[in-house]
Amino acid sequence: MPWCPITDLENADGAYEWCWGTNVLSTGEEVDQDVSADLKALFETYQASLGLTADDYGTITTDNCDDYLLATYLQPAATTYLTDLSDSERTSYLSSNTFIAWDGSSATFTWSDYLDHVGARGKDARAFDAFDLSAGENNLFGIDTTEARHFTDYSLANDTSGTSGTSGTVLDSDIPASSR
Repeated sequence: MPWCPITDLENADGAYEWCWGTNVLSTGEEVDQDVSADLKALFETYQASLGLTADDYGTITTDNCDDYLLATYLQPAATTYLTDLSDSERTSYLSSNTFIAWDGSSATFTWSDYLDHVGARGKDARAFDAFDLSAGENNLFGIDTTEARHFTDYSLANDTSGTSGTSGTVLDSDIPASSR
């Protein structure tokens, strides 16, 4: 369950909101929380449909995915990194990264603290299929003389571009079916 939204483009907006929903933009502004909640709900439904499981962990859902990522990837990586440092280097690193708890043999931290450490969200709500067709990913679906098009029903239904980037109120037939 390595997670990166762009690897699943048709569900990327929801995955991005699952992760970054309440974090502010680098400008300090909050994104539209109604849109964020809608997208997160769409991702919850999608992820549940996958039936993801992991050995010794069970079913992975949006309710426990953050804990799974922490326990399986992030905290072990931090533990390995900190273990390999000298005592003085570790002390210095931990004093600069106060979100990490170190018990002498393992690193722990919360998902929220990790996201705060990573920083502000890099993209607005509708990170990949922008309502106004301004996202670079919209250009991936351009065709002929149409520079950019929607590739998800949600963005098409909430289009603000004035051109809709499509031939109507349903996604164009050449858009992959999994995006529908």
